[in-house]
Amino acid sequence: IEAKIADNLTPWKDALDLLDLDTCLLKDKSKTIDPYDDALYTYIDQMYHELCRFPDLNKDCHLKFVYTAMQGVGLPFATGLMEKFGFPKDCVSVVEAQAHPDPEFSTVAFPNPEEKGALDMSKQQALDEDADYVLANDPDADRFTSCEKQKDGSWHQFTGDELGTIFGDWQLLMAHRRGVDPKNCLVINSTVSSKMLKALSDYYGGVY
Repeated sequence: IEAKIADNLTPWKDALDLLDLDTCLLKDKSKTIDPYDDALYTYIDQMYHELCRFPDLNKDCHLKFVYTAMQGVGLPFATGLMEKFGFPKDCVSVVEAQAHPDPEFSTVAFPNPEEKGALDMSKQQALDEDADYVLANDPDADRFTSCEKQKDGSWHQFTGDELGTIFGDWQLLMAHRRGVDPKNCLVINSTVSSKMLKALSDYYGGVY
């Protein structure tokens, strides 16, 4: 792969002639296919079948969430998943000022949801709407964080280790309840993560 990349660092001859230089898209799209919609719906459907355990309970959810895409691409995935999983539409509120891609990230100093101050707009909206949780992706939607409103009105932002522990415990618990052989439950974490997943694996009898 590295060799192929090295061989193609220079644009192919006449390649620019195929592009609209204002949009950097192909001038003639008749021989191209945009896989976005298929990829989006396939992903949502797969997540539903693999992860949605209690759709009937989801329909009766009384929690309120505020979601921010941090001016990136996560909105259709997040709202699509919530809808597919059966959550009522009125339990999810979107930070509209950060809902769509903006290469300037004009509403935040640094578009990392783990950065101090990045979720201020989301938290304020959650307070205004009496929401229980803030859910956030980074702009390219490969990272996730969440905040929980405390009784005194302050917010607890979960660390990556805390979220990993919560998600890991849920998956292992669901496997246990379905009667899955613990030896078929493989638990892996990165070298910089805490050992909480190992403790959970040991508790449920999984393979770490």
